[in-house]
Amino acid sequence: MSKLSVAVAPKVTMIFGLSLVGAVAIASPPKASMSCTASRFDKVASLAQAARAIVCDAANRRLLIVGDYHGSNEIPDFVAQLVSDASAQRPVRLGLEMETFEKKPIQTYMASHGTVADRAALLHDGFWAVGQGRMSKAIVRLIESVRKLREQGRDVDVFTTVTDYPGDAAIKQAGGDDAYRSTAMAQIIHGEVQQGAADHLVIAFMGNAHSAFTGPARGKDATVTERLLADAPYLVNLDLHGGSAWNCQSDGCGPHELAEKAMPVEGTSLLRKAQGQSGEPTQVWLQFPPMTSSPPAKEKTPKA
Repeated sequence: MSKLSVAVAPKVTMIFGLSLVGAVAIASPPKASMSCTASRFDKVASLAQAARAIVCDAANRRLLIVGDYHGSNEIPDFVAQLVSDASAQRPVRLGLEMETFEKKPIQTYMASHGTVADRAALLHDGFWAVGQGRMSKAIVRLIESVRKLREQGRDVDVFTTVTDYPGDAAIKQAGGDDAYRSTAMAQIIHGEVQQGAADHLVIAFMGNAHSAFTGPARGKDATVTERLLADAPYLVNLDLHGGSAWNCQSDGCGPHELAEKAMPVEGTSLLRKAQGQSGEPTQVWLQFPPMTSSPPAKEKTPKA
């Protein structure tokens, strides 16, 4: 989430909320070839069609951000479809909102054959029993889908975007926990974008509070997306229409109902696009059908 602007003359550039003077060159986005004739935004009637249309429309971008409502089956499955469609065209790196200590087990699993023993090694500790929704069975299914794509010869990988706890002093210096987390996530994602070849696509999957775009230059209150504007992000917002999701709220962790909302009438496209002004992300809104809850990937061990 750095604000590194393509420039031919020196200028003030915002990088993670800090003003730096100078020009930073960024490689031109890839010129991926994909026919959009079958993926028109005004004709999208299913999530599969939406995934194809988004991948097609973002063919010349290097960063695709998807806002999650943690704890559903359907949203991770939709991201799996995005990865599958995009990796048929170019290398893809999927960023998950998970802590750094899970990076090595995930990468080990990605290089495995996905056996029962491999899955047990992935779910090695109590982290996967937490009911926040980020550690759900659906997320494991998403990781497995990417592993299978790699097994089939696709150039895909998974990385984590949440750093280890840095200590109270570092959080205070950053302006609070939210500011620190957003900055750290942005730095990791930006690094993945910049170290990849020009044809690589980074798909950053994160909670919708982190992915939201309100406006540029909001200082310590900036979201992850707002800290990554110089990477020209393509932002997928989900307009939810009820169902349930497994997450933690004031009444505890478990399945929670979402407010019901009527889906668009038949014949109306599920996708709407807004081309942002200069320096703003391209945004699409996807009308997402009612969801179902995905519980934690691992059951808590009963206390003796």
